[in-house]
Amino acid sequence: MVKCADCGFLAVRNADRRELVEMEGEYRTTGESPKRKDVSPHYDWYESPLCFKQANDIRAEIENVQGKNDSERICLVLQKGRECKSFTEWYQGFTPKEIKK
Repeated sequence: MVKCADCGFLAVRNADRRELVEMEGEYRTTGESPKRKDVSPHYDWYESPLCFKQANDIRAEIENVQGKNDSERICLVLQKGRECKSFTEWYQGFTPKEIKK
């Protein structure tokens, strides 16, 4: 079983530039997006996590978790063990293409 939190295809969309980027390590473990603080009101720098390969609908899974706050819901989904043929181990700063053997 693998976890989305450990996958190189786990991505987020930058709220300003609209580009997909790797999900930062702290966001993967806490479920909390870094805040954009140079504007008022502060807002999340990134949108909710997604699978770049679209192997799993992570956003839908997060929305379906009941009775938790956003960061708890994100953590539950990202830490859940699952079978995934697209899983590629995450190495910070590298794309899955760069680390494929």
